[in-house]
Amino acid sequence: MFGASAVWGLDVGRFGLKAVKVKKAGAGIQILAFDHIEYEMAGSVEEIGTSDQVMGALQTFIQRNKITKADRIIAGMPSRQVFSRFINLPPVEKKRIPEIVKYEARQQIPFDLDEVIWDFQPIKAELVPGEEIEIGLFAIKKDIIDDFLTNLQPIKFNLYGIQISLLALYNFFSFDQ
Repeated sequence: MFGASAVWGLDVGRFGLKAVKVKKAGAGIQILAFDHIEYEMAGSVEEIGTSDQVMGALQTFIQRNKITKADRIIAGMPSRQVFSRFINLPPVEKKRIPEIVKYEARQQIPFDLDEVIWDFQPIKAELVPGEEIEIGLFAIKKDIIDDFLTNLQPIKFNLYGIQISLLALYNFFSFDQ
């Protein structure tokens, strides 16, 4: 993911925008910069984190940090908007896992699969023959992703990826061991 260059991690929170710029340094990472931009407060709690506030904060972020088209940004999708479930699959051959997971996705995800973007990830890197296979199943409604991407319009040319915020934190700690 990092290559030789740095990457910005962006958390579009409920009350503000948080960002950190990191690059790989030896066996770890080095923090190069960080920023926190609180949203301009509107009249009520219901109006916190609106599209206009997010876009305004992104414009401030771009100007304050001199973001160019060369900068890569990975945005964190708020975990509360993502369906996640951890399930155990019966012991099967590796090539049958996607087929079994699709069946489980139809059973577990409370929406029509055409309405969501979904994926899965085995928890263990190595599968042990004869043992159950634990997977993480993740889904998000397409309209939520569309709204999220609309809010990210000011940085669309820089958006390198989207990650579920809690998984991004887990990945960081896993990498940092």
